[in-house]
Amino acid sequence: MNIYLYHYRFASVAGGQEHRRAALASRRHVSRQILRSCLSHHAQVAPDAWGFQRGEYGKPALLSHQQRQYRLQFNLSHSRDWLVLAIADDADANVFLGVDVEQPKARRNLSGIAQHYFSEAENAQLGGLAEADFPRVFYPLWVLKESYVKATGRGLAQSLQGFGFQLPQTGVPITTAWQTVLGTGMAKNVAWYHAYRPFADGYLGLTLGLGHGAGHRMGFTADDIQLIPIATPPSGQ
Repeated sequence: MNIYLYHYRFASVAGGQEHRRAALASRRHVSRQILRSCLSHHAQVAPDAWGFQRGEYGKPALLSHQQRQYRLQFNLSHSRDWLVLAIADDADANVFLGVDVEQPKARRNLSGIAQHYFSEAENAQLGGLAEADFPRVFYPLWVLKESYVKATGRGLAQSLQGFGFQLPQTGVPITTAWQTVLGTGMAKNVAWYHAYRPFADGYLGLTLGLGHGAGHRMGFTADDIQLIPIATPPSGQ
């Protein structure tokens, strides 16, 4: 199994409310084009022939018969001007994939968010950090948590305080490589694998779950993950 992370940066949106509304609608359209086009890189299917459905809690997925035939799983994430699309190949219905990208936002109450959504052990990792170091620990934890809830497909229907992650002992990651981490409190009967890395001005989080009968008994390494920039989005779909 390989995981492909396609990423595209939209032009920044400025102007009045009407202009921003139109720009955001355009982004949604382009995002759908990118999804269809990238899926077609992994199967001999025309981009407009892909069909989609939503799970019980709203997670998008391929129609069941297409997923069985082409063995692809995907997940999308947006943050500010960035779109990230994760696609896993050779992935059956017992493979769970989630990705999250986060770009820091000015004047965001990170400490308040952590107190409300992070586990006790995660808040302990943040305790005592200098103000400048706080975001460099907060955001890796946040993208890991977001990627996990997206992989499960249950989103915020599950408590974010009920599970957590332990970052490397250095506490303040400075490497640009993927870092794998361990999680606690995860859904049972699934082997969960988690990783994060710096990306642009923020962070990427990735979660892979292998359920019973998934046909894969190992998670991923850095060599299994490919970051692929999209210079120009597809058109005419």
